[in-house]
Amino acid sequence: MRKAALYVLWVFVATIPFDRLNLEALVGAGSAATLTRLVGIAAFAIGVVLTLYKGRLRRLHTAHVVAYAFVGWAVLSVLWSFYPIQTLLRAVTYVQLSMMVWLIAQFAQERTEQDSLMVAYLAGCLVVGGALIGGKLAGVTGIELFPGRFTSFGYNPNDLALTMAIGIPFAW
Repeated sequence: MRKAALYVLWVFVATIPFDRLNLEALVGAGSAATLTRLVGIAAFAIGVVLTLYKGRLRRLHTAHVVAYAFVGWAVLSVLWSFYPIQTLLRAVTYVQLSMMVWLIAQFAQERTEQDSLMVAYLAGCLVVGGALIGGKLAGVTGIELFPGRFTSFGYNPNDLALTMAIGIPFAW
């Protein structure tokens, strides 16, 4: 069962680079659903069920405690924020990221499993890179949104560059 959780986690990490691919055509217009969110929800659900079934929660490292304290502070900061809606949205993002950290810490215990997750991210970068090259060859420039800059998948060119740049140390 742990292997199944690791496989779903692998797919989840592989979808992170193309998170901007919106699934409006599949789930309806106006939806904020992305493949990464759907797979992330499944991975988290499987992780929680498996952890409850096994009754074994890995011990947290100091870095995890600090990160979770930061997330808690971000959630509490909604109470005194000048822009509570934007603060809440950012806090929700931090909660989602902390759930991903927990999943990786809980199920990618071995070095080979962690390396496998880096390969998963690189596989997702290949999808984005392929779409980027394919779009360029097809003449789809994305300049309507970002004049003078080429992009793909509805990405902001800076986000696309950062997504691809994160893969460089993984590939190294």
